[in-house]
Formats: sequence, C-alpha cells, structure tokens
Amino acid sequence: MRNIFGKKEDVFCAVCSKQLGRHRYRPAKEWDVSGLLCSDCHIDKGREFIEKQNAEQNAPDRCANCQKEITLDEDRNKPKWQWDMDSGLLVCKVCYQKRDVDHNKKINFCSSCNAKLGMFFYHPKPAWKLEGNLCRRCWDQRNRGDE
Repeated sequence: MRNIFGKKEDVFCAVCSKQLGRHRYRPAKEWDVSGLLCSDCHIDKGREFIEKQNAEQNAPDRCANCQKEITLDEDRNKPKWQWDMDSGLLVCKVCYQKRDVDHNKKINFCSSCNAKLGMFFYHPKPAWKLEGNLCRRCWDQRNRGDE
C-alpha cells in the first residue's frame, strides 16, 4: 500500500504481526478477523473455522417443525423447495407427510369452497389475505364484494 507521499507502507499480519510481502490474504467475514493475513495464519484460521463447523454439525439433528430429535435415516427428509423453507433443514417423516398433504391441498383445491381446481385457477389479490388458489366462482364473488 502507498501512503500520501507515494512511499510503500509496510503491511503486517493481523494475527502474528509478521510483515506481509506480495502475498496477502483477506479473511472470511465469519472468522471475525480484521486486516490481512499471512498464508500460515490464513490456513490456520480456515482450519479452525472448519473444525468449529464440524463440531456444530455433530450435534443431533432436529426436525425443523416439531424439534423432535431425528435418529433414524428414514425419518431424515429434506423439505421440498416449493415449501419455502431454508435449505439444509431436516423434517421428520410425520411432519414431511403432513406438510406435503397441506401443500397439495393448497395447490389443487379452492381455498374458499374446497372445490377441485381444474386447468384454470385464480390467484387471490394480496388485499384478500388468502393462502392458496381460488376457483372462478369464488374469485368472482370476492372481486364483486371488493369493488
């Protein structure tokens, strides 16, 4: 780095205070280190962070819905992407089946009259504060009452 007079300033490692040459490493934000690192400290901090993450991952897995501890492999289910859940979460078998049934009902049936939706369905207006889709008859009734 250069100072205001154009001379090069010496840069030091944020951990071991060794003078840095041409090779400088910026730490990841999760490491909580401000400044630049030398190669040795960069490797050490990266290793510490990975070991810390592995220790957290060895904790027992819990269901994202009911917080029950998941012990069996057949209970270990990843939620579908349509459910708007964070990636990396696990859901137990009971919660997975319940969520799947609820999602299919929300997609395939009218949220007002529970009629089976065909090829054409209607999304409710945000002001109506409804979840799911509507059939034409229910959408028309709500729209007439809205005006």
